[in-house]
This record gives sequence, structure tokens and C-alpha cells, in this order.
Amino acid sequence: MLTVKNKLLTLLMMLCVGMFIMPSLASASWGYVSGRLMFYNNQGNYCRADGRDCSGARYPESQYRVNMPVRDVKVYVRRSSDNAIIGQGVANSSGNYTVYWFTPGSGNVSGKVTWHGEHKDGRFALKTSNGGTWIFWTAARTLVNTSTTNFGTLVWGNSSSPNSLANLYDGAVRMWRDALNYSNRMRSNFTNVQIRAYNSSACPTSCANGANKRIIIDSANSAYMPQGRVMHEMGHIASYVSKPRRSFVDYTRDGTNGWNMRSAEYASASFEEGLATFYGDTALYWYWNSEPLTCLSSGACSRSTNNNVESSTGLRASCSGGEERWALTTDRYLRDVYDSTNEWFDTNREPFYNFIDVVNRFGNGYGNRAKNEPYDSFLGVTWVDDKDGRSARDFRAHMEAHTGDSNYNNYARNCYPAGD
Repeated sequence: MLTVKNKLLTLLMMLCVGMFIMPSLASASWGYVSGRLMFYNNQGNYCRADGRDCSGARYPESQYRVNMPVRDVKVYVRRSSDNAIIGQGVANSSGNYTVYWFTPGSGNVSGKVTWHGEHKDGRFALKTSNGGTWIFWTAARTLVNTSTTNFGTLVWGNSSSPNSLANLYDGAVRMWRDALNYSNRMRSNFTNVQIRAYNSSACPTSCANGANKRIIIDSANSAYMPQGRVMHEMGHIASYVSKPRRSFVDYTRDGTNGWNMRSAEYASASFEEGLATFYGDTALYWYWNSEPLTCLSSGACSRSTNNNVESSTGLRASCSGGEERWALTTDRYLRDVYDSTNEWFDTNREPFYNFIDVVNRFGNGYGNRAKNEPYDSFLGVTWVDDKDGRSARDFRAHMEAHTGDSNYNNYARNCYPAGD
């Protein structure tokens, strides 16, 4: 407890400190800027209401080719004279922001608002092809001292000239907000991911490096294909940070150097591609939607059987040659474990976060059902010896152990996805 003497001393110190602080505050400019960030949305993969069931669709057609908010992004205030950052805040889910700014001097200050494609919580950030910063500028305005300056609503892009980077950022936001955010493991581990745009020579069809937490988007056109590009690549990062492992990529089984949703791949490849696709699909279609579609398109996915994730082919005897090795087959199996559409064989309804946590259950090492199963290692030498290792079959075993429920019917009715 302070004595009377100590109280007097404390008051005297406060007064003395105030003598030094007040002049500096008097010679400083400060205030707030407010406004709203918008962009013209030109992304495909929306749910087109052409007789489809769009209940549970997170991206309805009504959001296509209209102005939409730039959501959950860091916002900066810069002094015009030298572009120094004098304030920082965030735009909310509606694109609205209010940011406090402070700078030495007195009176009004010329300033600008910028945003950089940085998620407010540091989940990901847009970068140039070599890791630099994209800066989205506003025009300079007078920031009124001790007041709020409203920059109004600012829109990046229009119907004749969409802004690809703003669209790319929004695709990533959708993936985080409507899928990955529902996993505690992702909230802990999905951080500081770089999304580099654009570099087609390094990645002709976009790619992801889990160890570096880096995604490369090949071209501006891919920014308008969120499901098959940025969401899919973020799915690969999510897979990796759930259980870091050695990288294994071999898409040569079907005689081509590359893959598509219906190419017959080694099980380790079809599982990983199907898993990343499933993660992206989930951001667009929640578990109660009865007609989820997946495609690589800058428009709406066509309602063909090849795009329908709910179209379970059936038992292996009903399946095409090599269908058990399709990424689409893995995607369909995972969807059946996740959804609630309840085909007669499907009584499972696992929450999305379980699909993240089950990847973490893959064991360490190189044995069966381990994270590095495609490899073998002896006396410090490591080589690939099982291209069908780390597969959908292994995932099924881990999911059943994790939940205590069988999902055999889902597995069997989707062509018995390949694996050992």
C-alpha cells in the first residue's frame, strides 16, 4: 500500500513526465482513416442455379461478376512525402476499415491507404514471383489532424478489366474462411504461407511446396479458377503441415508426365491429389450439398458425371479400367465420408477437422501406414520402393481408428481406391 509520502512522490513524477510528453504530443499529427475495400469478382466455380441444389454452396452465382469486399486483409496508412507507414489496421469481412495513424509534426498530412494481400492473422500473403510485395495503392488525400478522414468505397477492377490479384486473394480467403479455419490444427500450423504470382516457367499448372510453405500460381488466368488452383494448392500445404514428411511426386504411371482428375496414378499421387482437391471442394460445398462439382474452369463447372463428386461409380466391377487410381475416386470417397446426403450405403458424417487430424495419425518412419511409406531407408540411404504407399487405403484405416466407425461401404462403393 502506498504511504502519503509515496503518493506525493508518484504524483510529482507523473507531473514531471507529463511536462516532457505533452509538448511532443502537441507537435504531432494524428487521426483516423476509414473506408471500404472492394474488388470486381470474376472467379469461376460458383454454384450456378440451373436446376442444381445450391443449398450449402458457399459461393452462389449471385456473388459472381459483382463487386465484393476485400475481406480480412491488413490495411496501411502511408505518408505521401516518403511512403512511410504511419498506421496499420485490418479490413473486416465486409471490407470496412478504420485505422489510427500518427506522425511527428503538426497540422494536416497528405496520406494514402494501401493493402498488400496479407491475411489479417498472417495465414497467407500474396507475393510477387520472386517473393516481393504486391502493393495496392489509393490516391493521396489530406488526412485531417485529430479527425477521421473517410476514403469512401474503393474498387479494384471492373467488368472489362478484372484485377487478377484481388481475385486470387479472395480465392485464398474463401479457402481459409470456409474450410481450413474449422480445424484447430490448421489454426496452429497454417501460417505465413506465401502465394507467389505469377510464374508459369517454374510451375506451368501451379504448384505447392509444403516444407517452404510456398505456392506458385502460374498465370493471371488461374486466379479465376480458385477450385483447381489456389484452393487446391492450399490443400497441399494443409496436408503437409498436418504431418510434415518427405516429398514424393511421380505421375508417370499412366505414361504421361502430369496428372488430371481421371488419370490412373500411383496410389501415393492419387491420394494426395484427391485429398487436396477434397479440401478445396469443401470450401465451396458444405456437407449437406447434394451436388458438389469439381473442375478446372474459369466459369461454372458443367453438370457432367466427370465433375460430380457425389457420383459414386459403385463396386470395382462397375468401374472403368484404372478408376481406382483416379484422384477423382479418392475425392469421391472422402466426400462420402464427410457428407450427409445419405446414400443407402453411407451412414458416415465426419466433421471436416477430422480429415485434417487423421492425416496427422500417419506414423513416423517408412513402414506401412506411415507418412514416408513410399520410401525405404537403410544405413542412411533412402530410396523410393513403394509408389502405392501413403494411400487412400491407409487413410481409411487411420480414419476408422480415429473415430471408431467403419467407412468400408464408402470405400467399397467408390471403386476401392488403390493402395497397399
